[in-house]
Amino acid sequence: QKFAILARNDNYHSGAPKIQTLELWEVDEADALELARSGILHDTSIFTSTTDIAGSEKMVLTEAPAPSTWLFSFNTAKAPTSNLKLRKCFAQAFKKEEFVKTYLHGHKVATGYLPPNLLGYKELKDQHPSQDCREFAGQQLVLDFPIEINDAPKMCQWISANHLDFKIKCNLIKFEQVLERLTAKKSDISFLSMNLEHPDVEYFFTAFEKDSAFNLSNYSSKFVEDSIAKARGTTDRFKRQEIYSQLNQHIFDQVVTLNISYPGHRSFRHTCLKGFEINLAGESFIDYGKISLKSDCAFTSDFTRAAL
Repeated sequence: QKFAILARNDNYHSGAPKIQTLELWEVDEADALELARSGILHDTSIFTSTTDIAGSEKMVLTEAPAPSTWLFSFNTAKAPTSNLKLRKCFAQAFKKEEFVKTYLHGHKVATGYLPPNLLGYKELKDQHPSQDCREFAGQQLVLDFPIEINDAPKMCQWISANHLDFKIKCNLIKFEQVLERLTAKKSDISFLSMNLEHPDVEYFFTAFEKDSAFNLSNYSSKFVEDSIAKARGTTDRFKRQEIYSQLNQHIFDQVVTLNISYPGHRSFRHTCLKGFEINLAGESFIDYGKISLKSDCAFTSDFTRAAL
């Protein structure tokens, strides 16, 4: 397994963390759950499609809203997905509710790019007029899909079988390869999760800035550039909310992304951990300095292992 070992900082400003050593393990969902079930892992991170960990009394489930949207990003910089009508037809053909119900347990069907717990969210129902999509019958599209996602092969098979107007080739590859192809502008469509990694809603929209190092859809829009500049130029919360709402509407109208679902944050943690609290940003900003081990635990090692 890939892992990093973090030693505590005894000079930390609020006092030395109670846990001496933290090991971070990079594992996929199936392995993480098995390691957690056996008690080897003490904390798992964001396993949104799993609701139980049968066979283990050592782990408990913690749930919280997640500032995250699972989506398809369209490469708007090259054909065929540079065609707005094609993107609308793809969105029209995709059975979003059925897909979420079948594979993304615990998710809510997305009603826009921004998740509901962020400033500027507005419920956007599919209001696009029905498209005559016959011109795209047989159109081949390549979907880059991270193989690390649980049930990824089944999801790919479902997507290919349920888009009768298109011929979808599902490219099951590692997540880092999905990002490489996206940034190199080689992909047609990518399956991604957009997460709030910085405590500012603007982070969601900088992913569409023309010169962004990680532009979700290779998108370029003067409206987006001007709107982000306006948001940065005001400290008025209500003005920023209005700007973010308009950006959310723009991304929806231009079908820059097809927004699939809003996951909940589910984290399995060992019953021996105490002081464990999930906040709005999920695992990303958990204060591990406050986490300690209960004195009556079966394992007494002064460390904890967390899955990434």
